[in-house]
Amino acid sequence: MEATRKANDKLKTSRRLALAVVPFYMAALGFMAYAPQAKNEPPKVSVTDSTGGTYCGISTKQVKGNLVIAGEKGDVATVPLARVEKVSAVEKCSEGK
Repeated sequence: MEATRKANDKLKTSRRLALAVVPFYMAALGFMAYAPQAKNEPPKVSVTDSTGGTYCGISTKQVKGNLVIAGEKGDVATVPLARVEKVSAVEKCSEGK
């Protein structure tokens, strides 16, 4: 009987704790509903190759061993994957790159 009573006490405690968490869960959902939304544009990336050249664009893809970067103004750069040293996400492409 002792084990049954102990199990029942633990069950009651777990129910109370579960109910105590509900307001925090609802607050988190409300906070996420009013959080800033992501932009609908593709991410910008900056690619540096082994020669020191830097390419920046709004989209990248891999075609036959080359990394293709489409620039914001419609220009396209192709860099062999073997020469790519660094790829990083950027907020904005700087002028002249």
